[in-house]
Amino acid sequence: VGLTLAVTLADIGFKVCGYDADTKVTNSLNSGTPHFFEQGLEQIFKDNLKTNLNIVSDFKGGNNCDFYFIAVGTFLNKRTKKPDLSYIKSAAENIGGVLKPNDAVILRSTVPVGTTREIVIPILEKKSGLKAGSDFFVAFAPERTVECRALEELKKLPQVVGGVNW
Repeated sequence: VGLTLAVTLADIGFKVCGYDADTKVTNSLNSGTPHFFEQGLEQIFKDNLKTNLNIVSDFKGGNNCDFYFIAVGTFLNKRTKKPDLSYIKSAAENIGGVLKPNDAVILRSTVPVGTTREIVIPILEKKSGLKAGSDFFVAFAPERTVECRALEELKKLPQVVGGVNW
C-alpha cells in the first residue's frame, strides 16, 4: 500500500520521501528494485526514483515532510487473534518525533475502528508536544486496494477520507 501510493503521488508530480524500517526493503528500493510485484509498478518506480521519489532512512532535515502517510501492515496476533498494531505505533512515534505545526498525518492501514483516535493521535501528541486538530491535522483513509491492481485503483477509485478536528 505504501509504495504504490508513494509511486502514484510521485508520478503526478509530488515530491515523496519513502521510508521503511526494514533495511533490506530500503536497500532493494534504493537499488531500483521494488520488493514485490504489482502490474506496472517497476517502470513507474524507476521513472520517479531519485527525482520525485527518494527512499530515506529518516525524516530529519531535508527529509522532513508536510504530509505523512502511515501505511504499514496490521497482522493478526496468532495467539489472541487481534490485530498487531505495533507497526502503527512505531510509525506514529517516528513521525511524532519530527512533526511540526500545520503538518498532516494520514493513517492508511487496515485497522480497527478507533485506532486513529485512541492510538495514533495520543502518540503523535505526546512525541511532538503539539495538539491534533489545532496544531497539526490527522485523517484516516482506509486502504481499499486489491493486490496487483493497486496502481490502477489508486487512480480510478474515489478515496474515503475522515479527518479529525476537535
